Amino acid sequence: MAPTQITAEDLPTLLADDIKVKVAGVDCDGILRGKVMSKEKFLGIAQKGFGFSSAVFGWDMQDVLYTTDAKIAPADSGYVDFLAVPDLNSFRRIPWEDDIPFFLVRFVQNDKPVSADGRSMLKSICDKLAENNCQGMAGVELEFMNFQTPSEDGYAANGSQTRDIAAFLDKNAPGALRPVTVGSFSYSATRPVAYKKYFYDIFDTSARFNCDIEGWHTEGGPGVYEAVSHPFPPSPFNQPY
Repeated sequence: MAPTQITAEDLPTLLADDIKVKVAGVDCDGILRGKVMSKEKFLGIAQKGFGFSSAVFGWDMQDVLYTTDAKIAPADSGYVDFLAVPDLNSFRRIPWEDDIPFFLVRFVQNDKPVSADGRSMLKSICDKLAENNCQGMAGVELEFMNFQTPSEDGYAANGSQTRDIAAFLDKNAPGALRPVTVGSFSYSATRPVAYKKYFYDIFDTSARFNCDIEGWHTEGGPGVYEAVSHPFPPSPFNQPY
């Protein structure tokens, strides 16, 4: 069990059986950008931070330059490194990645928070609320479609057995995907049973990741599920997102 407030002195014990650590920050599209580093490297930068290319604020997820003038990470700067400082109290182990230890980072430049860093923005809001003896509460409700995963060749039995939804969509329209269940049936108590291992694994794995789900059910539309998180204080230092 991790301490309530983690310090650098706690890390050797927390990571005693590990050889690597995963770190990630949030870019201006809300996407995690990160890397895996050795435990020794992480212990050395846990307090002071490490260099992280500012290109993640100048390129999109396809590594294409943003069309707007990204003054925060201009191309003529050579995408100089920002300082990425781990938030130690964001510590989690990722159940679907063999429990690798994981820390979120915040971005700093010239001793000031990077303005496009969403976690720095959130910290500023939380600090202002705290100055007025207030605390914000936040929760998330997500509705999303769930599909059977095809191979690059589709769902045919004689096709490739390697599941690759991205390669499939490179050749096919999204409508060619098969939902996990057909038809619309909100709040069905039985329909999730068709894929019960998948359905319950999402709930259980979220709990293991300390990102608990409060409500979990089918919603309107083929293969649509809805997840509602527990409301929590939106501190960037004690919640994963």
